[in-house]
Amino acid sequence: MKYDLKRHRLLKYLRRLPDNEKEIKFKDLPWHLKVKESKIDLYVDELSKAGELTLFSNPATGVKLWVAGNATVAISNKKYISRYWTRFGDRCKTVVQIFIPVLALAVTILVTYISILDRNTHKSSLEELEDRIEILESLEDIHNVKLPNK
Repeated sequence: MKYDLKRHRLLKYLRRLPDNEKEIKFKDLPWHLKVKESKIDLYVDELSKAGELTLFSNPATGVKLWVAGNATVAISNKKYISRYWTRFGDRCKTVVQIFIPVLALAVTILVTYISILDRNTHKSSLEELEDRIEILESLEDIHNVKLPNK
């Protein structure tokens, strides 16, 4: 999921606001982040726990957000972007670790199946040759013709 990228986008947006507008209403977040309202808690919760956002709840004005001091460090270090790419790499690594053995098993099964088919083909060819030799030997007996021995 791209939650970490959205967190970074939110911090960056809040940091770029002019000093006199450093707060934003909680209900305006879905519009700025282009996400559903039901998922806003997923983005804001971790930021507030990390001390990068400060939440202020007032019954008259609703919930507002302020950028805290740790947000600047998180933005400059690209904390959430690097974490997203680390998780993405880990997921790719896991998929590859599953995919390669399954692919190897499929190739092994295919090779085994082909070798069995090939072995059966060789057996039938060998049986056919043995039948021809028997026919020739029976003809030799009937006509008294000597076949060369090798």
